[in-house]
Amino acid sequence: QVLKYDPENTAALRYMMIGNARQDKFKEAMEYAERLLALTPNDLQNLVDVVNIKIGQGQESELEEYLTKRIKAYPDATAPVSALAFIYLRADKPDKAISLMKKVEDPQNFGIYQALGDAYVEKGDFGQAIETYKDWTDKFPTDRRGWYRLISTYQFMNNFDGAMETTQQAATGFRAGRCPRPKNRFRLPSNGSG
Repeated sequence: QVLKYDPENTAALRYMMIGNARQDKFKEAMEYAERLLALTPNDLQNLVDVVNIKIGQGQESELEEYLTKRIKAYPDATAPVSALAFIYLRADKPDKAISLMKKVEDPQNFGIYQALGDAYVEKGDFGQAIETYKDWTDKFPTDRRGWYRLISTYQFMNNFDGAMETTQQAATGFRAGRCPRPKNRFRLPSNGSG
């Protein structure tokens, strides 16, 4: 109903895309997806959902071409670059992912940092992964995923001092209000007694 009155309502488009995909109505899901992506070309989550729908349709072999077209159509958007890098990582092609992401000069979303750091981890280049995750936490200090990956990489390297120092740095930032605490979505309703 919402889309009848507001055909560009991205929340409604996303809801319809996901709802149709869950019912295996992939054609309808992709119609909503294309409308949604036209309005939000740099939204990584929406694009990842579309990639997952295409995988659900058995179109994984077409993803590189699909995402390359999106990169050309939206040259300033980093989400298609991130999504393609994730596809390369899924195909065990970290060098291709790194080469693609290094072309992005000033990433404006977390996806580039995540995919680049993950590619370095996959290659075993933990020093570069650490630097990439540090850049992520510097640029997006409220994104807990960056902190998690940075700390996890230190732990994977058996650098527990680095992991502890980074954990303390993150905790200090969160306590100082630099990083918001997640809201408890599952709060029990009040019984009225306080």
